[in-house]
Amino acid sequence: MMNKYRLFSLPKNSLLLRLLSGFLGIIVLLLSFNALSFSFFQTKIKNEIIHANQLNLSKTTDSYENHLQLIDNMLSSFFFDETVSAFKNNPSPIEYELYFRIRDKLNALLTNPLLHLNNILFYFQKPGVVVDASGFDNAGEAFSSRYVNMAYPPQFWEMQFLRDDRLRLLPAANFSSINPDRTKRSVGNLLPVVIKNKFEDFYIIAFLNADKLFQSFQVSDPSTFHMQDSDGALLYHYGSQGQQIEFAQEDLAKGYVKHGSDYAFVKTGAKTGITYVQSIPNGKIASEVARLNALLVVLLIVAIVAAVLISIILSIRFNTPIKAIIQSLNKMNPDIALGSNINEYVMIREKFQHLLQSNRDIHSDLTNKNKLLRNYGYITHLKSIYSDQKEMTKLTETKKPFYLVLFDLTYTQQFSHVLGIGQDRASYAIKELVALHLSEEFGEAVTLQVEKEQIVSLLFTDESIQQVWQALHTTLKPMFDFDKDYCVLTIAVYPEKTDMLGFPEAYEQTVDMLGQHKLTHETQIITAYEPQTMKYVFTAAEEQEFFTNLLAGNKKNAIALVRRILEHMRKRDLGAFHYKQFAVEVTTKAIKALISYNLDISAVLKHFSPEQHMKKAVSVEQYVEFFERLLTQTTDSIHLHKSVEDPIVTFVMNYLNANYDLDVTQESVADKLNISSGHLSAHFKEKTGTHFSDYLNDIRIANAKDMLKNTSFKIQEIAEKIGYQNVNSFIRMFKKGTGVTPGEFRRSIVAE
Repeated sequence: MMNKYRLFSLPKNSLLLRLLSGFLGIIVLLLSFNALSFSFFQTKIKNEIIHANQLNLSKTTDSYENHLQLIDNMLSSFFFDETVSAFKNNPSPIEYELYFRIRDKLNALLTNPLLHLNNILFYFQKPGVVVDASGFDNAGEAFSSRYVNMAYPPQFWEMQFLRDDRLRLLPAANFSSINPDRTKRSVGNLLPVVIKNKFEDFYIIAFLNADKLFQSFQVSDPSTFHMQDSDGALLYHYGSQGQQIEFAQEDLAKGYVKHGSDYAFVKTGAKTGITYVQSIPNGKIASEVARLNALLVVLLIVAIVAAVLISIILSIRFNTPIKAIIQSLNKMNPDIALGSNINEYVMIREKFQHLLQSNRDIHSDLTNKNKLLRNYGYITHLKSIYSDQKEMTKLTETKKPFYLVLFDLTYTQQFSHVLGIGQDRASYAIKELVALHLSEEFGEAVTLQVEKEQIVSLLFTDESIQQVWQALHTTLKPMFDFDKDYCVLTIAVYPEKTDMLGFPEAYEQTVDMLGQHKLTHETQIITAYEPQTMKYVFTAAEEQEFFTNLLAGNKKNAIALVRRILEHMRKRDLGAFHYKQFAVEVTTKAIKALISYNLDISAVLKHFSPEQHMKKAVSVEQYVEFFERLLTQTTDSIHLHKSVEDPIVTFVMNYLNANYDLDVTQESVADKLNISSGHLSAHFKEKTGTHFSDYLNDIRIANAKDMLKNTSFKIQEIAEKIGYQNVNSFIRMFKKGTGVTPGEFRRSIVAE
């Protein structure tokens, strides 16, 4: 007790008193500084919160502006697209080849979730036709049954041709579609964007998902948000619509105004002129200010109390060992206890450990985000997407060459029937599994999901390509073969190392390598590039026989012929690429046969998608099933249309097949039947779905193909043998019917 009393009754020059005085002096100085800082920052906190909301709105505005600019740039390119330019001269369902190309380009945009596109429509003025990725439609029907809203009747869209705007945003609205039973189905809250070119007689409508755009670009949680154009028209709103706020010029310059019980923040887009407004309740800002004020006060009090206690403890801890040392020196006793176990160092060490753990967490978070940014950089470089090239180079900057491995996933029909997960989740799980195994096998590896069913891996390794092949065969192939009933993998390995400069070209070639895979349930690894060329599976006679059976509605013969060709393809060990090309050829001819009789294609394909079926086919048997379904529906439809055999048509077909090499004319055949040429033309077209001259040309071209394949006759000789006296007419008609000249056709057969 006496020792404690003496401890606090020391002279002025004692170490303990000086330590305490120094600590308390620092505490008073810090207290004064904190008091001044508190009074200063109390007025600043509110301004900082307002500034933070302005920054949030600015970021939202930039996101909207950049996205609209991106949509404008991508869709404006269609005005200069060769396929669209060719199609616009005759926007008809008959131009299916041009339409398929346009549809593929539209699907490439619509399947990109980052664009938030619901649909893209081409509105052609003269025929009044609307074209999108789902097909053709009359403009009036499209806007009165598929995109229905009272504010946007068909007349509204027709009036857009009279406006001079190049780019115009229309107010978002809830669009509906009319089902066959006249019930309505909601399409969604869509923001229409009209893009025009004054030199073109069609314009483009992009329907953006307004709510998804808002969710993607909004970085804060405002009570209300709305967009309005330069005329003050409301384009989109979130929350209660209420009364639109009018901003004075000084408010626009300041960026916000206090409106009633809310703070309204405003910013105008530099590119589109759209005004973006979001409101934050004043109570929310006031509560944040009050909460921060309370937090500062509590922290200040805690800091003062802690500082005083720590000052006393540290002073005693510093003084006790020193006093003990002095006593040991005075008494010459080295065994005197110092009376301290240096707890301060333990506390410092614990604090340091806490800071170190925080640093590790931050570093881990930054590493994960850098990984995502790097993956984004690789995909941007891979897809050759325009971006800030300097910044993208920083993300993917590496001087190390790498092997490129591409994984293509084909989900079987059994997948959706048995497993209870979506293909998106399955693809992500496979990507993570591939990344794990390749990282364990090769160390540094980057694995990305570049498409919905396509994964690419970059292997930065010094091992040889043979070791890479061996690792894939021994590690990944057995693992994926285990689940081959649900998902079949094709793995293509670019045979040489490449770098970032050659990355896009190597990727394109590796994608082409995927087309070399065979029809099998096994995992395939493709290691060499073999250019794929179209193999003309039909002989000239088979092609004519097949199309004739289709036109006659002869299901049995048509299916038997296809089965025979498939068996021939199986024996030749052709790859899946050729089966798919053959399926496209058969599907095209089936559609052509239906169109010849003016039959509704959608009636045949309503519950049957050739594209989806071909995508999931992994065996010859599944292609057989595909062809049987397609040809059964096609021939049944034609058979219903043709009730009895027509004697005139039979005579004409037999005569043309026997005398195609002569100078046959419609008038000469009509004379043999003792009917007029006009009557023969109309009757033949009505019964067969094709014109007399087209049928004759088809027979001649089919026989020309056979001669080009199996004889060495010159092209002029072939022209004469099939009834063409002018070789230029023959070349022109051959290219019209096949898409290539006779010489190109023969060279492709030789190359095959």
